[in-house]
Amino acid sequence: STGSGKTIMATMAALSLLCSAEKWATLQASYRDIVRSRIREADSGLTKGEELATMQLARLAIIYAPPSMMGHWYTTAKAAVYGFKEQSNFSDDIVIWRGYSVNQTIAKAHALNRPVILIAPLEASVKQFERKSPHIGYAVRIYDELNLPMASRYDQPESVPCFTYITQATIE
Repeated sequence: STGSGKTIMATMAALSLLCSAEKWATLQASYRDIVRSRIREADSGLTKGEELATMQLARLAIIYAPPSMMGHWYTTAKAAVYGFKEQSNFSDDIVIWRGYSVNQTIAKAHALNRPVILIAPLEASVKQFERKSPHIGYAVRIYDELNLPMASRYDQPESVPCFTYITQATIE
């Protein structure tokens, strides 16, 4: 229900994966197996997408939020980063990007080699962000109130997340 802590818990789950040296190393080691399971065609054994040997993993969490909730997710992410760093003694910078721009790409997040949280509007057009770097996957995708189709009519290669969380307060 509304106000039950879904936003902070989803953010903290992403941070714990991106910022824990042990969890991040485990995810990097199992990344290709996770991706293989995501891109395999049902009942065929064939895969579609980039060649697994060349795929890379960005230390990135993408949060798709309704435009009216972007500010809430941003302030929650800032608070979560502050609290996480205080409780875990994690000293590296954690980058928070708000909105979508040409300067914020999965490739740039990968090049930073540090935890990045992108809070993007829940709009189908923003999925272009994931289609620019299909050879670079990322750790976590979070959908808040997934109430509109995010898939394209046309099958297009896109970055593959390792984990997807959906927070939903409304039953519809």
